[in-house]
Amino acid sequence: MRRRAKTADGGQLVRVWDYPFDTVRIDCETCGRFGNYSKERFVEMVGANTTLPDALKIIAKDCPREKSGLALHNRCGVGYPDLDTGTLIRLPLKGH
Repeated sequence: MRRRAKTADGGQLVRVWDYPFDTVRIDCETCGRFGNYSKERFVEMVGANTTLPDALKIIAKDCPREKSGLALHNRCGVGYPDLDTGTLIRLPLKGH
């Protein structure tokens, strides 16, 4: 049985293997960068056990805004446009 990462308030973070769509879309609200990956390729890139928030950090590791320490209002805005923020924690768990 796979363990779930816990949030500070006891919620469970969703792992990459639980992403609900066959295509993982990622974009940045700050600079406009974007990418589309098959779920299979995304799992290969970041690891199936990686939480969705941590996967974004892996994907955005080469973002100049993320590395530069810019003010919070101008930081990397990478996210999953097909998911709302709460979904990162509250996706229905498939058979877990």
